[in-house]
Parts: sequence; structure tokens; C-alpha cells
Amino acid sequence: MSNSVFTNWTGAARHLNEKIKNNSLIAGRGIKLENTGNGIRIHGLANNIPGDTYKGYFKVIQTAANKIKIVDGMDITAENCGNVSVNKLTLAPIAAAELTITADAFIYLECVAVGDPLTSSTNTIVQYATEQSWETGKEKILISRVTFANGAITDFSIEPVSSRINIRGAC
Repeated sequence: MSNSVFTNWTGAARHLNEKIKNNSLIAGRGIKLENTGNGIRIHGLANNIPGDTYKGYFKVIQTAANKIKIVDGMDITAENCGNVSVNKLTLAPIAAAELTITADAFIYLECVAVGDPLTSSTNTIVQYATEQSWETGKEKILISRVTFANGAITDFSIEPVSSRINIRGAC
């Protein structure tokens, strides 16, 4: 059928529908399409690409439908997921952590000051339901934002985490 003349509206609508269908996006490897209602959002899924390129500390990987693990990107089987130096103190290793996700979550590296003046810190991976704000004597560094629906993780981010942490306030 040509684009020139249509004898009825039904034929024109079918023709346009076919043109739209032939021009629709198809997700390739490592790509996720999200229909927002106002358009199509294209997501790169680096964690699903063979030979995943992120090799840094505090790498987020999905281990089950409802679990994520924070690991060292150079060695995902390592006991520790990274090292941090809080207020220029000695580098402290952070244990790799696997978390069960039951709702949307924010995953943080939480460093809590020990001593006044600061002599050391307690550093852990913590999961919160909401985005966190600043607290005296603590530093919370975002590692990942996780979305959850229908009993499974639907998406997560890998946020940049520095190995140099500064705690402000009472320390």
C-alpha cells in the first residue's frame, strides 16, 4: 500500500500502525527499555553485560531475585568489598555484605566516629528505606539505590564511593 491516497480511515490507521510498529525500539544485550507513559527511557545495564566493566570497590551485584551483594569489583569472592580511610586514619577494610531487599532501598557505607578527638571509626554497610541526611559524628556514603516490585529487585545503581571519608562535627 502506498502513502499517497487512502480510500477509508481504517486503511490509513492500519498503515500508520504498521509504520509505528516497524519503528519501535527493541532492547539489545545490556539494555532495558522503560515505557514511562511520556516516552521510552533507555537504561544501560552494566551489571548484566558479559565481562562487566566496573572493577572498583563497593561493586553492587544481584545474587538472587531479592538479594544484592556489595563486593570488591576486582575479586567478587573476596572477604572485603573495599577499604576506607576516615579523617586520614589508617585504611580500614569493609566486609563484603549480602542484603535481602523487601522494598525500595538505599544502601550506604556508614562510618561512625569513635573517640573525641576521633581515633577510629566503625564502618559498615547499612540498608535504609529512605534517603539519609547528615548526622553529627557520622558519614553516610550512598552505594546503591534499589527498586523493588512484585517480590524482586527491578533495578539498582552503582554509585561512586571514595576510599577517603571525612566525618564532620563532634570529632
